[in-house]
Amino acid sequence: MRPILIAAVLLASGCATPPVVAIKPNYDFTKLGRVALIDPDDYPNDPGSGAAVGQAMEPYLLKAGYDLVERGQVDQILQEQSFSRSANVDPATAGKIGQLLGVSALLLGRVTSAVQAQSNTFVQTVQDTSYQPVYQTTQFTDRNGNTQVRQKVANYDVVTTNDQVPETYTTPATIAFTVKLVDVATGEVLWTGSVSSDGDSVAEAASSAAQNLMKALKKAWPAPHS
Repeated sequence: MRPILIAAVLLASGCATPPVVAIKPNYDFTKLGRVALIDPDDYPNDPGSGAAVGQAMEPYLLKAGYDLVERGQVDQILQEQSFSRSANVDPATAGKIGQLLGVSALLLGRVTSAVQAQSNTFVQTVQDTSYQPVYQTTQFTDRNGNTQVRQKVANYDVVTTNDQVPETYTTPATIAFTVKLVDVATGEVLWTGSVSSDGDSVAEAASSAAQNLMKALKKAWPAPHS
């Protein structure tokens, strides 16, 4: 395997911020064993945002060739051993978690922003102007001596109405997060990335962001086990 230089990769993804990744140079990823994905830290006051990112990352990591421990098993061991889920796991704790899970690396992260989709309805006043004809009635006598009535438009009245029309505006959900792959034996960061995206929901935004992040990693380096 040829050495991998640290790389920052930018990929356009609509209105979202392009992902940025960096990879440890000269690391032999062919020797990377099983990996434990620990749900990133939630964004403050948005419980579940970290789990949404973890769930979104899992299929793309598997598709990229990572050998992952089942997330439920990871959660169970962390709870049983009262280990912190924080992205700031110290090397000693990372080593203990690695031994318990039988993994060579941990994927840790933090949600740095999370906004739920919102819909707001505003009432707008729409003015409508119409012109109503005003008729003038006249009488006349026809050739037979009969009295007839005739109407003709004399002028127009201007009628203005104000209608209250509701308008609904929806802003998409957005999420941003950072993740890093940490070697449990050395505490070294093997790669790190940050990304953001939007969608109809936080889960959809997280899936889009995870996909874009893995594309950026693949562009920087094709696969973890090649």
